[in-house]
Amino acid sequence: MTTRNAQSQPEASEEAASLDDGVLGAALVGSILGGLAGLAAFNSLAPIHLAFIGSVVGVGGTASYGAWLGLALVLGLVFAAFAAPAITAYTAATTWLTARIALFRKLVQPLVMRSPLGTTAAGVGLIYGALAGVVVGLVVVPSFIPAAEVPLTNTNIVVGYAVFGFVFGLGYGLTLEGTIPLPSFSFISSRVRATVLAPVLASTLSGAIVYSQQPLYLRYLGAIAGDGVPTTGLGIWVGLTAVLGLLFALVAGGHAARGNGTTGYGFVYGIVLAVFVGLLAVPAVASAATPFDLGFGNVAVSTLGAFVAYGVVLGSTFGKVVNQRPLRPAFLVGRSRAVVFSALLAGAASGGLLYASSPVYLRLLGAIVGYGGSAGIGFGMWLGLTFLFAMVFAALGARRVERTDVPAQSGLKVGTVYGVLLVFVGMLAMPSVITSATPFALPTPHIAGTVLAAYLLFGIALGAVYEGTRGAGLSPAFLHGRGVPVLGGAIVGGTAGIGLIYGALPPNPYLYVLGNIVGMPSLTAGIAVWFVLSLLAGLLFVPLAAGTLERRLGFVRGLGVGLVYGAILTAAIGVVGVPAATAIDLPHTAPPVAGYFVFGVVFSLVYTQLRKRTIVREELPTSTAIGTSGQRAIVFGSLFGGSVGGLIVHHMVGGGAMRFLGAIVGYGGSVTIGWVVWLAISLILGLTFAVAVGPRLSQYARSMDEFVENDADLDAVFGDFLDRAPVTTAAAVAGFVYGIVAAIAVGAIAVPLAVNTVTPFGLFVPTLQPWFLLAFVLYGLVMGVGYGVIKEF
Repeated sequence: MTTRNAQSQPEASEEAASLDDGVLGAALVGSILGGLAGLAAFNSLAPIHLAFIGSVVGVGGTASYGAWLGLALVLGLVFAAFAAPAITAYTAATTWLTARIALFRKLVQPLVMRSPLGTTAAGVGLIYGALAGVVVGLVVVPSFIPAAEVPLTNTNIVVGYAVFGFVFGLGYGLTLEGTIPLPSFSFISSRVRATVLAPVLASTLSGAIVYSQQPLYLRYLGAIAGDGVPTTGLGIWVGLTAVLGLLFALVAGGHAARGNGTTGYGFVYGIVLAVFVGLLAVPAVASAATPFDLGFGNVAVSTLGAFVAYGVVLGSTFGKVVNQRPLRPAFLVGRSRAVVFSALLAGAASGGLLYASSPVYLRLLGAIVGYGGSAGIGFGMWLGLTFLFAMVFAALGARRVERTDVPAQSGLKVGTVYGVLLVFVGMLAMPSVITSATPFALPTPHIAGTVLAAYLLFGIALGAVYEGTRGAGLSPAFLHGRGVPVLGGAIVGGTAGIGLIYGALPPNPYLYVLGNIVGMPSLTAGIAVWFVLSLLAGLLFVPLAAGTLERRLGFVRGLGVGLVYGAILTAAIGVVGVPAATAIDLPHTAPPVAGYFVFGVVFSLVYTQLRKRTIVREELPTSTAIGTSGQRAIVFGSLFGGSVGGLIVHHMVGGGAMRFLGAIVGYGGSVTIGWVVWLAISLILGLTFAVAVGPRLSQYARSMDEFVENDADLDAVFGDFLDRAPVTTAAAVAGFVYGIVAAIAVGAIAVPLAVNTVTPFGLFVPTLQPWFLLAFVLYGLVMGVGYGVIKEF
C-alpha cells in the first residue's frame, strides 16, 4: 500500500463519513435540548448571565436567548469532538465503581440497562457542563464585560451550565443509539441540499466577520431598511448573500454534478462580489436611500475579505454537499479530533506562559477585537490564533508524523521545527498585524524572549501531543507503565512536602516566594508552583533513579533511593534553585527546604508500591532513558560544552558579555537571561553538529585510524584513544575544528551583528575578543567529547 493510500484509506471510508454525520446530528439535537434546558435554568437562577452573553454580541432582551443558544451549539460541537474517548473513560470508571459499591450499582445499573449510551453520555455531559460553567461562565464571558469581576463567584451560573451539559449529553447519547430518531432528507436531492446549506453557512460566517471587524458597514445596510442597528444590517447581509448563493448554484451546479469541486469557482465569485456588490453597489444604494454618504473609500478591507471568504466557503461547501463528501478540508479528514485536542492543549500551555510572563502581549491581541484592556480576551485570541497554526500544521507537517511506509519522524522533532518557524511568525509577522489592527505600535522584529518562547513552546507541544493523540500514546516511551506511579507519587509526595513547608515556622512566606517565581506572590500560586515542581521532579525521577529502583522493587530499596533523591532535590532546588530564581538568600537553608527532602522520600516509596502493580503486566519494562541516544548525545554534549564555554565568557570576558546576549531577546540587564541565550545557542550549534558531523563519525574514526598508523608521533598521542574509544576521539577532534569555525562565524560575526541589529548597543564586527572566541573553541571540544561518549557508550 502506498503512503497516499495508507493515509487516506481510513478517512475516505463511507462508514467513517456516516459516523461523523451521525455524531454531528446527535450534537445538534443535544445542543437544542440542552440549550433550551439551560435557558430555563438561567432564566430562573442567573438571568444576568443571559444579559452578559447578549452584550458580548451586542444584543439585549430576548435576543440574548438566541446568543445563548448559539453558544450552546458551539459547546455541543466541542463536546462532540472529544466525546468518544471521554465516554470510554467514563464508562470504565462507572464499571469499576459499580463492581465495588453496591449502592452505586443499584442506582446506575437499571439506567445503563435501559439506555447505556444515553446514561454514560449524560454523566459525561454533566461533568463537561460543570467545567464549561467554571471556564466559560465564570471567566470567559465576564472578561468581555468591562464592569464585571473576573472570575465571578456565582455558583448558579455553574448550575445552569451543568443542567445544559446533563440534558445535552442525554440527548446526544439517545440520538446516537437511535432512541431519538434523526429526520432523513434523503428524498431531497444533494444539489437542492447544497443550494440551501451552502449559502446559509457562508452567509452566517461572512456576516460574523463583518459584524466583528466593521459593524459600521452593517449600520449602513440597516439604514437602508430604516433602522441603523448593526443586527438589522446583519439580517440584511445574511438575506442578500443567501440570494446571491442561489445565483452561484445556477452557475456552478453543472460543474459540481460532474464530480468536480467548486472552491475555485467560489473564490472567483467572492472577488466579483467584493468589487461589484461590496465596493460599488451597496455604497451607491446606501448613499441614495439614506441621508448618509457611505462611499467606496469607507469600505474596510476586512469587509471585502468577508465577501471573498463568503465565496470560498460557499464554493467549497456547495461542491462537497453535491458530491456527498465530508465538509471539512481534506487535510483535516481523519485528523479533526487530534488537531483540535492538540491545539487546545498546546495553546493553553503556551498561553499560560504568556499570561504569567507577558500579559501585555495578550492585551495587544485582545485589542485586535476591541478589548485591549483584557488579558482574558487576549488569551482567547491566542487560542484562536494557535488553532489556525494547528490547521497549517495539519496541512503541512502532520503527514511526516503519520507515515508508515518509512520510519516516521517523531512529533517532538516535527513540532520543534514548526515551533522555530512560528518564532519567526511571532517576530516578524504578528507585530505588523497588531500595529495595523490596533492603535498600538509594536516594533518589528519583536524580540521579547518570553513571547517568542511561547510560540516555540506551542510548536513543540503541538507536535508531541498530536503524535500521542494519533495513536503513539500521549506519554513518551520512558513513561509507559510509569505514568500512574509518577502521578501518584507526585500527588502524595507533594502533599507531604507542602505539609511540612506549611508547618514550618513561619509557614506562609515560603509559599509566597514560590508564587513569585511566576509573578503572582500569593498562597494559591505558591501551592500551584509547588505541585508543578513536584510533577517535574517526579518526571526526572524516571531517567535518574527508576532504573536502579526497578531492578529490585522493595521498601528498603525504595527508602534508600528516596533518601538520596530527596537530598539531591533539597540541594539543587531548595538550597540553590529557588533562591536563584527569587530574591531570598543564597544558599537558602531555612526549615521549609526540608519539604523537598520529604517529597523525595515519600515519592520514592509511593512510586515503588504503584510500580509493583504495573510492572507485572509488562513482558519487558520499557527503558527509563529519555529519547534516543542521538537526542541525549545532542543535549548532553551541547549543555556540557555550553557550561564550560559559558564559564569562560562569564569570568574571563565579564558579566557584560552575558548582558549583551540577554539584550538580544530584550533583557539587556539580566545575566541570567544571558546565560539562557548562551545555552540556547549551544543547543542550536550542537544540533547543527549532530546533523552535519554525527552520521559520519564512524567514517571519520576509520580515516583517523589509518592516518595515525602511518605517523609514529601521532600514533603515540592518539593511538590508545582510537583503540579504546574511536567514535569519541573522532567526535572530539571534529568538535575542536567545529569550535574554531563557530568562533569565527558565530562569535566574531553573528553575535555582534545580532547585538547591533536588535539592541541599542554596538559591537565591532568582527569582534576579536580572545577569551570570547576561546569560549567557542572550548565549547566545540567539550561538546564533541560529550556527544561522542553518549553515542559510543
